[in-house]
Amino acid sequence: MFPFDPDDGSEVERMRKFEAEAVGALSGAGAFFSRPYGAAELIPFQRNELNTEILKKIKAIFDPNRVLNPGKFGL
Repeated sequence: MFPFDPDDGSEVERMRKFEAEAVGALSGAGAFFSRPYGAAELIPFQRNELNTEILKKIKAIFDPNRVLNPGKFGL
């Protein structure tokens, strides 16, 4: 937890940069993101393109109309 003023645009931007740097460093060290969001949202999917394609195919089977979590890989 890092306290910051959400009404201060410069602090919000500084925290976004920090999050992106931290996620990059953690990912590079082999971190596991079980429920990625924010800066980490796409990291697990970029690391293994084959798994991402499999997830897309499975989702297409179970959600052909794309109504469950549109734009997300999970159901």
